[in-house]
Amino acid sequence: MTDLRNFLTQLGLGDARSLLQSGNVVFTSKVRTSTELERYLESEAADRLSLEVDFFVRTPDEWKSIIRQNPFRKEAERDPGRLVVLFLKSAPSVEDIVALEAAIRGPETVRAKGKQAYIYFPDGQGRSKLTNARASSAPAENASVSALVPSGRERPAIFHGCPRILRST
Repeated sequence: MTDLRNFLTQLGLGDARSLLQSGNVVFTSKVRTSTELERYLESEAADRLSLEVDFFVRTPDEWKSIIRQNPFRKEAERDPGRLVVLFLKSAPSVEDIVALEAAIRGPETVRAKGKQAYIYFPDGQGRSKLTNARASSAPAENASVSALVPSGRERPAIFHGCPRILRST
């Protein structure tokens, strides 16, 4: 995690902090939009580190919007550990969501809003047949999984990080 923080600092991003050994970091930047930052970080990782990796960047305002748009608010308030949000590079198509819903063999429910897919696991993730690989392959090639905390808190807690490197702010 130190190398990742150093990499971000070398790129001129401020206050880089890793979260819970998850591969997720928080940093400050007033120069670029989320999309521009994603492209910049991916390009610099390729150029400087010979590493092809996807970055998923969300601003504080985008985090607030993600929480506000949560279609499973009541479920999140009861048990936030049963709700995740997948971060995507672009909004999934209707066909992608239909494919994901068709892949679900249990009681899980999926709703997409913008560049996020919200998944509610009523029986918990541990017992679910819906794996992160299956979920992330339907709406997008790669996705980051983070817990969505109940409304009223400003910052979501990290729940789980995908092995293929995913970042959010």
